[in-house]
Amino acid sequence: MDDTGKKGAQAAAEYFIALTTYASMTGETTELAAMSNDSTCGFCVAVVEEAEEYETSGYTVTGGATEISNLQTGDKDSLTGGYAVTTAFSADERKVHDASGTEVNSWDRDTGFLQIDLVHDGSSWRTLALTTDQGEAG
Repeated sequence: MDDTGKKGAQAAAEYFIALTTYASMTGETTELAAMSNDSTCGFCVAVVEEAEEYETSGYTVTGGATEISNLQTGDKDSLTGGYAVTTAFSADERKVHDASGTEVNSWDRDTGFLQIDLVHDGSSWRTLALTTDQGEAG
């Protein structure tokens, strides 16, 4: 992620996806929040808020790991200075339980395609948006 070009953008996209899974499962959102541009990334805000809510409520999350493959990084956008990284994804089934063990939410396994828009702000990579083939994510 030290690279400020295409290679760095691709590494940042992989790291961002890993952070979303980690935050969802642990409630630890510091690094994800630091990497997110809250003013443009609704998905980022939603994941951070959900993870913090689950932790505060004492919920546990199982599953939900997201794997990405076939990453392709576009050329630098002349308007934003960022890069669009497109990838196939596979997200495992995810279940959320309250402190008593009662299931309070669940998601089925999902597959599709994502686009993660990233920009290097001079010191680190920031996620501008995440869009799926199902539409805007968040």
